[in-house]
Amino acid sequence: MMEKTEIRYAEIETRAIEGRKVSGYAAVFNQWSRPFFGYFRERIDPKAFSNTDYSDTVACFNHDVDKVLARTSSETLKLSIDDTGLRFEFDMPDTTVS
Repeated sequence: MMEKTEIRYAEIETRAIEGRKVSGYAAVFNQWSRPFFGYFRERIDPKAFSNTDYSDTVACFNHDVDKVLARTSSETLKLSIDDTGLRFEFDMPDTTVS
């Protein structure tokens, strides 16, 4: 039996960069997105991540899974949910990835 994997991409807005620490929201609740493909919009419900397994979530450079910046399984990526949305935080690795 094949395991089902869902991959989604979204623009994120970085809220803070202090030294090497990067943080912000990967998803913001109850706000309409910009139109995708010119017509499709979505709004994320605060319960959207209630049953999500974050045990091996990655933060990638330009959505490229070959350019991993941080990962929850190595404890370099921290994810949390608050009233605003899904918050992320990681220390930028010392890399030349571009």
